[in-house]
Formats: sequence, structure tokens, C-alpha cells
Amino acid sequence: RFPWIGSFHQLARRILHESKALPDKVNLDRLIPDATALLTTTGGPPWIGTLQFIAVDEAQDLDDSQHCLLLELLRRAPSCRLLLVGDPDQAIYGFRRASPRFLLHPQHYFGPRCDTVTLSANHRSAQAIVETAQAIMRVAADPQSPCHTLQAARQEQHPAVRHLLANSQDDEARRIFEEVRTLLALGLPPTEIAI
Repeated sequence: RFPWIGSFHQLARRILHESKALPDKVNLDRLIPDATALLTTTGGPPWIGTLQFIAVDEAQDLDDSQHCLLLELLRRAPSCRLLLVGDPDQAIYGFRRASPRFLLHPQHYFGPRCDTVTLSANHRSAQAIVETAQAIMRVAADPQSPCHTLQAARQEQHPAVRHLLANSQDDEARRIFEEVRTLLALGLPPTEIAI
């Protein structure tokens, strides 16, 4: 009746525990692959087949083992829909082989039961901030990234966005130092300054 919320590791642990397959000594690196293997061979607990909806937050950080677990859950629950929420430009777990590719190309990796809804209006930042972020991301972002089409809902200009040009690294450091010193002298809190 109520949604169940947990991490991938918690979900894998629950599947193994309810299937009486959870080892006495749990190896975190094996939890997700072991739960996936169990689902593949036995189907897992009966509630798996009744799943109607799976939502994954921070989906830009999905890795291959989590992808495999999701695929097996979808295979075992034929009427289940998948919602992936995330921002491919905020992927931070590449060092553990996570990849935003699952979020950027969901139909390729999960099939037709995963729809894409791109939220292209930024309600938090002014247009000048969005444009500055786009200029920085343009060279590194995936061509399918929503950052290319992002628009600010707040069209006003933001006076705090400044572009500084420098002739050398030392000149750049000096100009940034002078700018920050001026802002602090004007009473701007350090937490409101970004470079």
C-alpha cells in the first residue's frame, strides 16, 4: 500500500533477506550482483512481480550493477514503469564506473517502459547565471545533455556575474584576489562568492 524507499544496497539486502539468501557476513560489493543473480534464478520474493513503479533519484550516477538489477526487476514485473531523475552534468561517481549514459539514453538501456521528460526551465538562477554555466559546460557536456537547451525562468540579469580577463596565471590570481577582497569589503558573505 505504501511506497518503499531505500538505496540500491538496501533493496538488494531486502531481496536477499526475504529470500533467505543473505549471508551472515555481508559483502557490500556483492550485495547488488548477488540480489540480481537471485532474481535471475529464482525470481525473488513474490512482491517483485507486483511492482508498478520504480523511481531512481540521482540516476546520473547509476553503474552497471545497478543497471542490471533494474533490468531484472523490470523483467520480473511486466507492468512496472521506471522513472529516472537526475542531471547528467552532475555525475560525480565516474571513479566507481558510474555513468550518466543510462540517464541520457534511457530507452536504449531500459526499453520503452522508461519515458524521458526534460525539465528545461531553471527556476532558481537568473539568465546571466544560466548562460555562464552553459558557456562553461558547452565544451564538456554530452550533446544530449539538457544543459544545451536550459532556459532561465527568471529573465532578469544578475549583477554579480562578472567575467575577468587576464594575461597570465599570476595576473588571473591577482585579479580574482582583488575582486574577492572588494566583495568582502562591501559586506558580501564568503558563502555567496563562487569562482
